Amino acid sequence: MPTVNRNLFLVGNVFVLVALYIFTEYYCTEGCFVFYEKPYLDPLLVGFSGLVASSVTVYFFSDEVFVSWLRKVASWFLPLTFILVASIDESEGLFPMTSDGRNDMAILMMAILFVITLAHALVMRRRLKG
Repeated sequence: MPTVNRNLFLVGNVFVLVALYIFTEYYCTEGCFVFYEKPYLDPLLVGFSGLVASSVTVYFFSDEVFVSWLRKVASWFLPLTFILVASIDESEGLFPMTSDGRNDMAILMMAILFVITLAHALVMRRRLKG
């Protein structure tokens, strides 16, 4: 059974997060990319931040827990998050006093992913121990 290298997965996520941050900060402030910053790149930046947080959480568990999380949680949750964030209107906020619906949905989904990741990792660790 092929396994996924935890180190490579975490380094890849951090690399994409840093690349998105640099692109957003230095190339989207003026010019032709300004249009893409708020509706598209900000939710992606939030999404990869949440993915890195979840990856770091599950990184400290065993390889079996990591592969199980990747196959049972991340494989369906991340595409679902992408579809939900893309389907939200960017001008309406989800929470009171906010005006960016896509960013709000990305924050909400990444918080849910973090809670599901922690619960899955703890249940799998208990199941593998005894």
